[in-house]
Amino acid sequence: MPRAYPTCPALDPRQVADLLHRYRPRRWRVYQSRYRRDHGGTGLADWQGKILSVPTLIDAGDIHTFLHECGHVHLGHGERDIPDHLAEYEAEMYGLHVMWAERLTLPPMLVSESRRIIGEAIAADMLKGVSIDPHALAWADGKRLKLEGL
Repeated sequence: MPRAYPTCPALDPRQVADLLHRYRPRRWRVYQSRYRRDHGGTGLADWQGKILSVPTLIDAGDIHTFLHECGHVHLGHGERDIPDHLAEYEAEMYGLHVMWAERLTLPPMLVSESRRIIGEAIAADMLKGVSIDPHALAWADGKRLKLEGL
């Protein structure tokens, strides 16, 4: 599987280390994997082991994946029962807003992939008969939401 964000600019390693230090959830470890980077750039939050598995942090796409997984933890998604699309939407917003606040480049491809992922989660939840959050639906439909800066 090709990388999800092949055109993201590389970041300075000191900047990556600073972001990792400031946003890593307390008492959680981060496992960086070259395999995850080369096979789609996916991440995973292991709630039992308190481990974030993310691609090797090199560029904005990798940092977005890391921040997305941090969002799941900081927002308590492993500790509360919410629909999958809402958990994914909240984690996406967390990651994108942190990147925006940190003045990191948000490549258009990263934003459009975010919208696609939320759209897929919405479609899956609709099949289960889950009520869909209007903000998540608006994001997936490509509408700009106030205060997002995106």
